[in-house]
Amino acid sequence: MYKCLHHKQGLDGARLQHSSESYQEICGSWVTDTCTRYKMVSKSTDYCCEGYAGPNCDALVAPQIRVNNMTFYQEDTLRVVTCIATGSSSNYTYYPWKHMSLNGKFIREIAGNDRGILTLPVTRTKDSYQDNGKYVCKAGNGIIQQSGYGFVTIHAKPAFMPDIEGANISNVIGAVGRPVEIKVQVFSVPSYESVNWYHGINRDIKIIPSPKYSLTESSGIVKGVFHNTAVDLDGYILTLKINSLIIDDFNTYTIQLQNNFGSPAQYKINLIKQLKDIRSSRDINIPLIIVGSIICGIIVMIVGAIIVFVLRKSGTARENRNQTYDDIILGPLQGNQDSNHTYEYLHRNQSTVVTNGN
Repeated sequence: MYKCLHHKQGLDGARLQHSSESYQEICGSWVTDTCTRYKMVSKSTDYCCEGYAGPNCDALVAPQIRVNNMTFYQEDTLRVVTCIATGSSSNYTYYPWKHMSLNGKFIREIAGNDRGILTLPVTRTKDSYQDNGKYVCKAGNGIIQQSGYGFVTIHAKPAFMPDIEGANISNVIGAVGRPVEIKVQVFSVPSYESVNWYHGINRDIKIIPSPKYSLTESSGIVKGVFHNTAVDLDGYILTLKINSLIIDDFNTYTIQLQNNFGSPAQYKINLIKQLKDIRSSRDINIPLIIVGSIICGIIVMIVGAIIVFVLRKSGTARENRNQTYDDIILGPLQGNQDSNHTYEYLHRNQSTVVTNGN
């Protein structure tokens, strides 16, 4: 428990006097020549008031944490951030630092040393922009654990964000006679100073605004990845709109940005001629295939019936021809058999008659 001290103007100047209300929670501290003073918060009110630690200044005071804002450059290899803690006692325990995006997304945890000093891990120059953000230090001195934060800014060349949720795709589809928009998202600290668009695989033609081409830029939230963590960033969206596409428009387009840090950053996009919509074609072809199959089936059945009919008719005609042939051939043969039989009978009878005549 502590008593709150209020300023009171007396004959001998301002002096501190005790109040009757007791305070428990400490919200800050500072050091004078004679003792450590601190601020405390009432359990029943929201304001802070001045207090003191007693004649010997031996009371424990919760730490106050502060982190200095730091600025580095993409080529820097040694980057140090310091956590400054004040309180009583001054025997602090420091916990791992937290790297957060400016929009509050946790990115990673990094260990500092036992004196509250964080040395940022070495990062490839082209990825140094990923170290931008808020760095949170947490420390305690046996009374309570407190946190403070500072901002780290990395000046680096513009960085085009990877393909996340359809942004910054490397292939864009267009159709002849129709307009198309090519959009890219970029993160740049500091902001880029120049932007150029080019047509052709070797940046053959620099694109300038015209009825054919329109160029727009806007700031906004862009999707990015910092140290394998998806984050929302304050970035820029750049758009190239091409009107009334013709065959020659289907080519490679390059956007080039520069902010005086490192070489110009560039990103290539291929504009590809639209092919048939596969799904639409499939949707259209399915009923056509069904109808075609039915028609083919009907045709096969009709042709089969015709063939059967013709075969049957041909078989009947053949049977009729065979029967007629038999009538023609077998009829005389039967007559010859009767004639032979009569001849043999007469021959026998003739012999008999001759014999009897003798």
